[in-house]
Amino acid sequence: MPPLLLVLALGQFAADLPKDPLAPMGALCVIDKPVWAAAPTGDEMFRLYPPKTESLPEGRVELGCKVRADGTLGACHVRSETPKGAGFGPATLRLARYFRLDMAQSRDTHGGPPKGCDVRVPVRWTHN
Repeated sequence: MPPLLLVLALGQFAADLPKDPLAPMGALCVIDKPVWAAAPTGDEMFRLYPPKTESLPEGRVELGCKVRADGTLGACHVRSETPKGAGFGPATLRLARYFRLDMAQSRDTHGGPPKGCDVRVPVRWTHN
């Protein structure tokens, strides 16, 4: 009987881990449906648009960030960038300062408060 209990305990522990295998091991809370209190404006995105990308139809970036106590984002890093090396990743990192999570409406995947949790921020850059 003890081996069965061990398997159940490991199963419960695994359920508490982030679903993303690339997430840091310490990230036990993730905001999967963020509610934004503030997001970048079109003018802010225009000012940060990467130079020399006129020939590209679009760029896509996903950031991974930590939610601070005031809802702003910190410790951001580029999780993915398409096309790689065109400058959309660094531009999106600069854009992160304009995002602010609605702390009253956002919850982590376990229903807890978002402070200190990981959040993914997908950004699509276009010329339009």
